[in-house]
Amino acid sequence: MERVEESIRGKRVAVVYGVPQLPLPTTGSRWARSRQLHRFARAHGGSHLLRVRDASGEADVWWAGRAGVSFAAAIEAWAETQPDVRDDVVVVPLDKRIYAAELEEGLVEQEYVLGPARLSEMIAEWRQRKVRTFAAGDMGSALEGKTPVETVPFDLRARRFRSVSAALTAAGLFAPAQVAAAAVLALIAAVPELDDVFGEYWSDADAVAEAAVQEHAAMLEGSYDAARALRGLADIGWHDAALLMHRDGLAEMRFEDIFEVSFTGRSAAGYPEAAAEYAAAHSATFDVSGEGWVVRRPVFWGGAERRSVEGFRSRRLAQVLHVVAKAARAEVKASPGVSAGPTEERRFALRIAAATPRDLAFLADALAGRPFGLSHARCTFAGYLASACEIELVTKGMAG
Repeated sequence: MERVEESIRGKRVAVVYGVPQLPLPTTGSRWARSRQLHRFARAHGGSHLLRVRDASGEADVWWAGRAGVSFAAAIEAWAETQPDVRDDVVVVPLDKRIYAAELEEGLVEQEYVLGPARLSEMIAEWRQRKVRTFAAGDMGSALEGKTPVETVPFDLRARRFRSVSAALTAAGLFAPAQVAAAAVLALIAAVPELDDVFGEYWSDADAVAEAAVQEHAAMLEGSYDAARALRGLADIGWHDAALLMHRDGLAEMRFEDIFEVSFTGRSAAGYPEAAAEYAAAHSATFDVSGEGWVVRRPVFWGGAERRSVEGFRSRRLAQVLHVVAKAARAEVKASPGVSAGPTEERRFALRIAAATPRDLAFLADALAGRPFGLSHARCTFAGYLASACEIELVTKGMAG
């Protein structure tokens, strides 16, 4: 196993290559699989693991390495979708060196990190094979005239090694400390005298350890639905169909429930026919009280996107939001962070004066793929224009 710190167009990247692999069935005791993977990583000096899922779901392939990315895993995932890529050689120029991988039947059999002099020798050895060179770092200039250069068809950084604990937890398995705790519990359960004393508390070590894993995983879980919800609000709040409700004095749009957006207004001209028509067209409830009316429309783009926030720092997320908010003309007020184990949760109140759908869409695009959830939103209207939108976002990231 080797690890080289390099860069691609000035951006740092650590490439881990020549790593050992362990195919492991997904069936059987999670405790046993966790112990096996822990032993596998330790035997090969691996501080990090990379999990490659099998399409059949019957087995995963685990790679033991160190902090960084695996070009080989990314290449194999790409080759699996390319029927004409079988025994090729893939070359990726970095800024100072050149990475190369020899494939056999679509799998990486050998990896190299070379200098330009050694590359010429290797290209001579590969003369009977198809060499695919992808444009990446500055050393691409050393390949001019030697091989055709193609655009990289996949993300070179997509396959990243995680710490052993994080990788096992993300897979629903037990981290090393949890495996040790479960082993102690199993020993206690195996001694009749102790079993009589502790009874039901220690009778199922696997279940106790599993509960610890689930609790840890839940602690790392955050919402990623803000981008989708903001796009939804931008779409329905300014849609041509919503213009009907302005005829009946539309005053406010609210998003407070993950499955509902409400519109309220006051119609001084009598019964709000346009609002009633909108409600009927969108399976919404409609209530009238005097001049006031409310339309409650169901939506299906909120509250569904939750996953681990590993890899995101709470402080960095806050910095990103302030930069994005400024570009979207939004004023930001932040609440103090609240710690929960290894994570920290923060809330941000944003206000956009004279908001437009473009402002919300810009926010959505900037927050996409980041752990931000939308707690609630309120847009007020005067005439056919929004006078302001007030938005509360909640973000969760690793503390520090």
